[in-house]
Amino acid sequence: MEKINLSDFKKEIKRQYRRIKAGRQGGYNFLGFVENRDLTPEVINLFKVVTPAGYTFYNWIKGNSRMEKFIEEIIRK
Repeated sequence: MEKINLSDFKKEIKRQYRRIKAGRQGGYNFLGFVENRDLTPEVINLFKVVTPAGYTFYNWIKGNSRMEKFIEEIIRK
């Protein structure tokens, strides 16, 4: 199975952005896209969240602050 890389992920962001803009989707949600798929480390790092106490978890719905910047960069183009 092929891993999901940043290029594939950019396409998914653009697809969801078009749906949000058209009013068919409320916000970004990447759980269905990444579920049961192999991801490259670059894509995984967009979801990884480390709390101030040092706990690590993955926010598969919205991602982290790097994800927000990544999305803004993509939709600006």
